[in-house]
Parts: sequence; structure tokens; C-alpha cells
Amino acid sequence: MTIEHDDIEQILGPFRAEKGMPNGVLPLRMLPESVFSHSSDHPVCEWIGDNGRDVLLEYSRRSQIDANDAKEWVNAQPNAHDIMTPTAFLVFPHLVPVLAPGFKWSLIEHQICGTWCRQQTFAGLRLTMREPAAEVAKFIARNWWGTGIGWRTPTLDQLDLYRSQLRRIGLDANTSYAWLSEGFYPVDFSQRALDCIASDAPEFDELLVNRMTRSAEELAIIAIVAPNSD
Repeated sequence: MTIEHDDIEQILGPFRAEKGMPNGVLPLRMLPESVFSHSSDHPVCEWIGDNGRDVLLEYSRRSQIDANDAKEWVNAQPNAHDIMTPTAFLVFPHLVPVLAPGFKWSLIEHQICGTWCRQQTFAGLRLTMREPAAEVAKFIARNWWGTGIGWRTPTLDQLDLYRSQLRRIGLDANTSYAWLSEGFYPVDFSQRALDCIASDAPEFDELLVNRMTRSAEELAIIAIVAPNSD
């Protein structure tokens, strides 16, 4: 399966014609599961080395017996969390506008919410993170790994903590917080935020075939995509 597509509309176009909204926007829920590739098959999501796989397999085994014991065990492993290297994407997680050719979009399914094993689908454009953003992203992935956050509505304390972590580099989740889950960490979209996170940030308007009545910026978020603990 081709995972990154230079012209994603070759896949999305037929579905837009049949199931899209009048302005061309396509709900992702209208797409069949077969068009999505799993994040573990994505060429830039080689998150976990051989040693890391052993750690996570043992964690998964222990968590079936005692979740608290499993988390204590994995936190005691040398460099257990250093196996994680998150990837940033510009994401349309719900509604996808008509996208211009020439950008390598992917349709991805990613497991989230720890042992609750929910699946998050999205249309994503991979970003190359700048060093300050990459360090914060890795900290966030380590901090929330094993928490299962997202299986129900996060608490205000959890949201406050997550927001404070993003604000270290001037980012926020004021409007995107509802997407917060273990393994999928949202950031409010703006061109400024995109430029802050990515060294290869595109101009947002260049990604679209045409402007819409409803602002396409309202449909986009930036997501830090990281390993799920199960």
C-alpha cells in the first residue's frame, strides 16, 4: 500500500463526489477502513526499537494483571521512555477540504487511549519538527504514556497540565483539547504555530484547491503522534 500520496485527491475525489458536502468537504467517517494505513506501517513512525518492543510487550502482559503494577514496572526500566520519538503532522481529524496536489498526505489510523485501544483516523501531512518543539513533544509523549487519557473526558487538572506543557514553546490547545488522548496530542492550528513547530512548514493556503466559505483553518489541528502503551 502506498502510504504517502503526492495527490491524495485521487483517493478522496470519488468519495467527495458521492458523499461530500456541497462545498466539497469530506467527513472522514465516510471513508472505508481499507483506505487508511496503520501508523505502525508509516515510514516515519519507526518509534520503537527491538529493546523497546520487548519492554512494551512485557508492559502489555503485566497490565492485563495489574495496571498500576505494570506502570510502576515500566517506569523502573532504564531508558524505557527514551524509545519514543513522536512525529508531528498537520491534521484534518474530522472534515477534509479539497487538497492541492504536490504534498505528501497520508490517511492514517493510530491506536490511542492506552489499554482502551481506540483508533484515531486522520488525514495528515508529516512535519519535520524544530529542535525545541521536538524536545517538548518527547516530554509530552513520555509524560502521558501509560495514562490511558482520552478514554473518557479529561479532567480540568489534566487539561491544565497539558496546556502548560505546550505553552513552554508558545503553543496552546484552547480549541483542540477535545482530541487529547494518549498517543495523540493536539495543538491549536495557526500559521504561526505551524512555523513554530516545523522547519518545513508549508503556507496553509497552498495546501488547498480553493478557499471555502467556512474557514479551512477551523478544520485543521497540529497533532503530536506518539506510541500508545498498548
